Amino acid sequence: MNISPVSIIFGLATVYFGGKIWHIIPTFFKLTVALLTGIVKWPGPRIHDFDRRASLIRKHLGAGYENLFPTFILNALGVLGAFIFSILTLISSTQSMSGYIRINWTFFTVVLTLFAFIGGEISFKKAQKNILQVKSILSDHAKKVEPKAVDSQSTETEYAIEHPLIGYRNLPSNTKRAMDLFYESTRHHQDGNVQTGLILYKEALKIDPNLHKNARESLLKMAQNCNSSDEGAIFYWLGIHSVYLMDRRQAAIYYEKAIDAFNRIGYLKRESRARCNLGDIKMGLGDPSGMEEFEKAVALNPKNGTAYINIGVTYYRISEHGDPRFEKALDAFANAIIADPDAYKPLVLSQLRSIGYTWREDWEDIVRRVVSRTPGTRIKSDPPAKNSDALQTSPKKEIGFTTNPQILKLEGLKGSQKRPIGFRTPAKKSQKTYRNEKHGFEIDIPVEWAPAPIPKQGGKDLFQYGCYDEAFNFEIGPLFPEPPLEQTERDFMLFAMVRRFSGLKIGRIAVGGKEHVCASYFISDGMGDRWNKKYMIVFDKTEYAITATCNDQKWFAQREKDWDAIIQSFRMVTGFR
Repeated sequence: MNISPVSIIFGLATVYFGGKIWHIIPTFFKLTVALLTGIVKWPGPRIHDFDRRASLIRKHLGAGYENLFPTFILNALGVLGAFIFSILTLISSTQSMSGYIRINWTFFTVVLTLFAFIGGEISFKKAQKNILQVKSILSDHAKKVEPKAVDSQSTETEYAIEHPLIGYRNLPSNTKRAMDLFYESTRHHQDGNVQTGLILYKEALKIDPNLHKNARESLLKMAQNCNSSDEGAIFYWLGIHSVYLMDRRQAAIYYEKAIDAFNRIGYLKRESRARCNLGDIKMGLGDPSGMEEFEKAVALNPKNGTAYINIGVTYYRISEHGDPRFEKALDAFANAIIADPDAYKPLVLSQLRSIGYTWREDWEDIVRRVVSRTPGTRIKSDPPAKNSDALQTSPKKEIGFTTNPQILKLEGLKGSQKRPIGFRTPAKKSQKTYRNEKHGFEIDIPVEWAPAPIPKQGGKDLFQYGCYDEAFNFEIGPLFPEPPLEQTERDFMLFAMVRRFSGLKIGRIAVGGKEHVCASYFISDGMGDRWNKKYMIVFDKTEYAITATCNDQKWFAQREKDWDAIIQSFRMVTGFR
């Protein structure tokens, strides 16, 4: 018998791809049964891009995102196509079929064959990943346990809550494309890629500036006729979009409904996520019961690092070394890192840098706690190097009226204090020179401004000058090594996203012959609505951080340029260093 080399090649290819088809068939059959019986719903969970460039390319091409079940079927068909091609070519190359089918081996035929084989191999590698994801979903349903996210990259996304509007057909085209990017940005943020998440979020708002309003309206319609399994996700995302719309009290109502819905169906990890968000809202509204929500969140899910960080930040702000609450803060930070070092370590480090002068020593203590509780764990005790990911995502010191810790009394976390109020002044102001002997600088400010006492926060030297309409908060501290301006911008972008500041605009301002970073943003919490502009002035290893703030948007629009001029008058007493 004369067997040609072509027959041998395609015979081996047929066996090779046949084995791969045999590997796919059982999962394909189980998925089909699950879809027909209603155990799972078409098209399944969304598959996320972990490279932000892929998301932006999709946006520019107008291409949609992939869902698991159709993606798995397409990849399975790719392998099937390679198998069918190889078996047909094998048949045509045998002597018994040569009189009926004949292939002329031209250059095009060779290229087509290579394309079929390479495409089949790529499809199988993708199908293998899909098989594991489908098996995970079916296994969770069979065990009747809370399903995990199929493509989680961190503990934060392990029990991510799918957005009900993803793939929803009744959305306007712009809102749908914006929603895709917004949801993708959320997943990047949960996986610790906060800067990437912020970039995608800005892209989403460019497409649809009314994204959150449109999403909330659609979700409210969906909530009128939904089943119990979908109710929790709908109210959870209603809460999130309400936060972005600065409607915090309504957000709290939606989160409470989400908590109840998740609890009824036994989704305790998702309930933990909703409780953590509710706690954040309550604390922002000056309600000390927010701490109880954080505690319940970690009880439901001991890997909820966000809740641990919120506990740590609260106690860290209102206590000092030797205070039992300070120990609770460091323990909470350590627990967050233990839950997921990659996701939570940069956030813990950034929070420490943003709050306390002793953050380096406190970081060393936290690292020791993590290592002692998880033997074999290796975490650098020193702050990350300049180019490391953790330092690139570490925000700068928090200044001004942002999340003022005075809303928390040292005993019982109760009470609130508003910022000092002076007297109303005309918009046009004459200037006087304010000279700070202690810190060695001068700055020209309106003559009507007066100093306002501010309680020390964790030993910080914080002071304020202003009047009824506006104020400048000063905070001065060491900053070494001095980071590049680009890194300072990235740091504050992260900080703003974590704190849910809105309307963020990053810029530069020239002071003393060099450029410095500035940022404007909006805050809404239990202390009211505030429009801020922060100036991060750095000279000679010292940061002179100044936050200009007011409670009226029109006043902010009128005075922002005047604030810039005041900042540009900043000068060192002995000359700029």
